Amino acid sequence: MDFQIVEESLLAMIGSFTGQLAADQLADMADLVRHGERGIAFEILCTQLDEYEVPVGQEALSTLRTIAASMEIDPDYCDRLETREERR
Repeated sequence: MDFQIVEESLLAMIGSFTGQLAADQLADMADLVRHGERGIAFEILCTQLDEYEVPVGQEALSTLRTIAASMEIDPDYCDRLETREERR
């Protein structure tokens, strides 16, 4: 996956949590993506989803895993979300 596709996918994923995470946090994450800090934005997104116990469906989780793999980010960020969803 090239950087443009990763960026677009990550921005779409961030936008998909509008109304579930604070608007200013989502805007900050999107800003980070646009300024080349995709990895930091991804880690913050996953951390916030976990911290605020936002439901993450299987499709979104799959997309997050694809984004993480393409950026070589530790899959633990996604694993925590999946483990939390399984406990529900």
